[in-house]
Amino acid sequence: VCLATCHWSLRAKRGNLIRLLRHFVPRNDSLVNNQSTKRGLAMCVKQISIILENVPGKFLAVSECLGREGINIRAISVADTSDISTVRLVTDSPEKTINVLKSGGYTIIEADVIAVEIPDHPGALQAVLKPLREAHVNVHYFYTYLGRGESGQPIVIIGVDKTKEAIEALRKNWVHTFGNEIYAL
Repeated sequence: VCLATCHWSLRAKRGNLIRLLRHFVPRNDSLVNNQSTKRGLAMCVKQISIILENVPGKFLAVSECLGREGINIRAISVADTSDISTVRLVTDSPEKTINVLKSGGYTIIEADVIAVEIPDHPGALQAVLKPLREAHVNVHYFYTYLGRGESGQPIVIIGVDKTKEAIEALRKNWVHTFGNEIYAL
């Protein structure tokens, strides 16, 4: 009876974590409609999100799992509450990351995000934020990429509500966006 109760409790916690993950990782309407492909949008980067219990050692286990398989975390964002942490990752090998995490028992959510190069000076984010505002694109979150583009400028990862429109607005304003080449930087 105790084993069955423990199993039921773990399944209930996992279901709650999945619901929370879907709440904290917004769906892109432009991706839900027929505008995406199996590989995602051309100038997008694959983000992998997981929810972890907010206890010592949980993130270490993820890092060890990825490290054992030679996967390098290139961008990371962690948002926490008292009980859980939402971890967003961009790695050098997204498909391998997905397979490794799933085989390790983690529940993941994939999303296409935008990687953009920004100048390194005060107010530089305006070059990205103004075109997005003008295109009526809402920015859900930003986080930094652990590396620089070929020009030596910093790169940020952006999660938005309308990915296709965001990419078009940024291109029209000469903002450099990255696609699959980001995985080799």
